[in-house]
Amino acid sequence: MAYRRQKSPSPIEMALIGIALLLFLNTVIQDSLTMRNNISFGIIFFLVGVVVYLIYVVLTRVQRAGDRVTMNAKNIDYMSGSEFEIFLNDLLIANGFKSKIVGGSGDNGIDLVAEKDGARYSIQAKRYKGKVNRRAITDAVAGQHAYGCQKAMVITNSYFTLGAKDFAKACNCILIDRDRLGAIIRKTEQSCIS
Repeated sequence: MAYRRQKSPSPIEMALIGIALLLFLNTVIQDSLTMRNNISFGIIFFLVGVVVYLIYVVLTRVQRAGDRVTMNAKNIDYMSGSEFEIFLNDLLIANGFKSKIVGGSGDNGIDLVAEKDGARYSIQAKRYKGKVNRRAITDAVAGQHAYGCQKAMVITNSYFTLGAKDFAKACNCILIDRDRLGAIIRKTEQSCIS
């Protein structure tokens, strides 16, 4: 499970890459090869084909690894906000939630709505470099009422200011900071492996 996954090349795309490489090699080598060196060209042709195939196999394995929850806090720091939302949506689903992304214009201040065990959660996702302030809690709580949710939650790759923590406690908003998120990711990875 990953944030917006990069699609691995199809066999046709890999074949086109291979043909392009061969045409390039043909152009470069053609002037230096004589008729008696055609065997060398055949060997080069074969080796390029093997390299293209190995690239395809490696890219396919990388894409399959991306299908599991393999993110860690370091990777999350390089995501865009929308990639972080997609990642959290996938993470929630892997943990038994029904979840959907609602972010965008008119989202009433939240990014995800998730449901588990009869409880609906309005979730504000904050992929952030600094500490998250109380505005995120305000957005999550406002979204809670707008989407008919029983609980509000803010999830971040960072930490919360003291004011945000106090406000969240007063509003009964669940806070998931970098440490808790990392623990959830590790637990999810272990359950996917088991």
